[in-house]
Formats: sequence, structure tokens, C-alpha cells
Amino acid sequence: MRLRHDQRGMTLLEVLVATAVAALVLTACYGLNAALHRSEARVEQGRAAHHLARVLYDRLGRELRSLYQVKGQPSVSTGQTALGEPYLQLIAYTQGPTGTGVALIRYQLQAVDDGFLLLRGERPLYAAQGDFPLIELAQVSALRWKFHDGSNWQDEWQSSDRPRLVRFELELPVFGGKQVFATDFDLPGESR
Repeated sequence: MRLRHDQRGMTLLEVLVATAVAALVLTACYGLNAALHRSEARVEQGRAAHHLARVLYDRLGRELRSLYQVKGQPSVSTGQTALGEPYLQLIAYTQGPTGTGVALIRYQLQAVDDGFLLLRGERPLYAAQGDFPLIELAQVSALRWKFHDGSNWQDEWQSSDRPRLVRFELELPVFGGKQVFATDFDLPGESR
């Protein structure tokens, strides 16, 4: 039985060309899919960093706006722990784990291998002196603060007067790099 000319199958060369074209198309699709997944992960990490910065700044803003002045004590102070870790301490009216009232609130950075842990603690202002029960808020690359007294920016605040502005710069690790979030809090009005 003889095959007619229009009934022949594909030649080996045609099969190889078709396989090569299919491989190129599949490789391009795989590369595009991998790039989309990397982009999605990058966007998700950026979204999570923005959310964390917003939550931290909302909390700091509430606490800074509710500063409470105690005669002879600064309502905002900065310093370093015995281990050399920087902290920011506030006296503020709060509704938190220690109850409702005036509390001593501390934000502290604790060094870890690849950055810092941001810790927060609070205790009632007139409670017995002692260690702060610190809880971990987030892993950060850096947290910096500055204070404006009405004419100059200062790195530390030890005055019993309320600062006019407080600036925070928060660095968060994002996809192998760092993203900086900065905000200023205006603290108008007289000390209470």
C-alpha cells in the first residue's frame, strides 16, 4: 500500500523545530511567572512594612499627644540602658495593660544579629521602681528620633518642657534592603 503525498507524517527536522519552539515558549512563560512571583513578594513585603510603620506611628502619636507633665520630671526623655541600647521614655496618660491612668512608657532597641528588636514597656507612673516588662513590637533596622525645641533640632531631650516637634525615622528590612519611614509629630500647647 502506498502513501499518498498529502498523508505523510512529520519529518524528524519538523519535530525537532516544533520541540525547540515549544521549549522556548515554556521557558519564557516560566521566567515571566517567576518574575511575577518575585514582584508579588516584594509588593507584599512593602505593604507589610507600610502597615507596621503606620501602626507604630499611630501608637507613638497617641502617646505623644497625651504627654503628662509631672513637676520636676521631663515628660519625654532619652538615654541608654546599661548595655548601651537607646531608649525613649514618655510620661503619658494611657489606657493599656497596666490600666487607665498616667504611665511611664519606654521604647527601647535591643541589638540582634541582623538589626534591632523594638521593645515597648509601660508601668504605672507611681508604681514601685523596677524593670519594665518589655514586649517585642517588631524587628527593625533602625529607629532614630529628634526633638525640636522651637528653634533647634536636638538628638536628646532631657528638659522638663514639652518639645514642639518630635521626628521619628524608622528603617525596616524589606526584600534584602531597607525602607525608611519618617514622620513628625506636632505637640502644640502648654505642658499640663
